[in-house]
Amino acid sequence: MRWHRYIYPSNAPYYTYPPPHYFPYPRYEVWPHRVYPPVNPSTFTSSALQMHQLMLKADHLIQKLANSKSFAKQVMDAAQKNENQKVKQLLKSTGLDAEMETDYNPDGLTIKLQSDVNNIDCCHLRIALKW
Repeated sequence: MRWHRYIYPSNAPYYTYPPPHYFPYPRYEVWPHRVYPPVNPSTFTSSALQMHQLMLKADHLIQKLANSKSFAKQVMDAAQKNENQKVKQLLKSTGLDAEMETDYNPDGLTIKLQSDVNNIDCCHLRIALKW
């Protein structure tokens, strides 16, 4: 490709690249379109169903924390004493059987639930509660 020189009435050369009349690529109508493989939604729907189950279990946990001040106090007390196993045991006592990671600090509690579909990590649900 070459630089093109244009002379304007002031006789000062002006260089442009590429020149306005040059189109190095074919027009968009003739570009080849991408061919994607056919989609298989089975893993996607299984993941959605598993997430729905996680949400139901999380809802049960949240209801227990919201309706039972004694249970909430036990969780907060165990977290304040940095008893991670006791916090997990209390949370699992609500019927939560999913894989769980907990993190707490002076501001609140964070629970990360995860689940698998056919031994593939598919679903993550993060719950953050302030205390």
